[in-house]
Amino acid sequence: MKKLIALALVLAAGSAGATISSIGDVTPVGSGFTISSDDGASDAAVEAFLGLGAGTLDAISTGDATEGSAIAITTDIASGGTVSFDWFWTSNEGSGSFFNDFAFVSVSMNGVQVLADTFTLDGTISSFSYTAGSGGLLTIGVGVMDLQDSIVDSFLDVDNIAVVPAPASLLLLGLGLAGLGVARRRA
Repeated sequence: MKKLIALALVLAAGSAGATISSIGDVTPVGSGFTISSDDGASDAAVEAFLGLGAGTLDAISTGDATEGSAIAITTDIASGGTVSFDWFWTSNEGSGSFFNDFAFVSVSMNGVQVLADTFTLDGTISSFSYTAGSGGLLTIGVGVMDLQDSIVDSFLDVDNIAVVPAPASLLLLGLGLAGLGVARRRA
């Protein structure tokens, strides 16, 4: 019985797990990552890595995204499941620079948005959260791109990445474990 309960817990934890892969200049730091536009991959390579259409990163920016880096968080998620992370933005470009480097997030079920750019105050700390409206394979991309140049760099620290299953999934797990306990007592 204990083995069955342990297996149920492992299976439940596995369904909430995620794989994280990267392209470009990404450095693991503690429980998170520093994503840099320095020595990054081309915008076309980052778009292909994240499954984005050609020109997507240029379209969400104010010009020509030249190089950058990204991580991809991939998980099988149930409807109502949530993926979240905290982020910290820094750019060496200078506030409001013509070379408007930017950080972005892409959600395979929901599009792409800018998190920060050189008009964002250096040292900005914020969080991102996405709750799935439907279940399936979800990829969330988080990246930083140089704009118009590849000389001066920007950085995004990403930490506290969490994949939380839908509340109904946890309820079902709890009911299943309670049922196992009742069945054991009867036996």
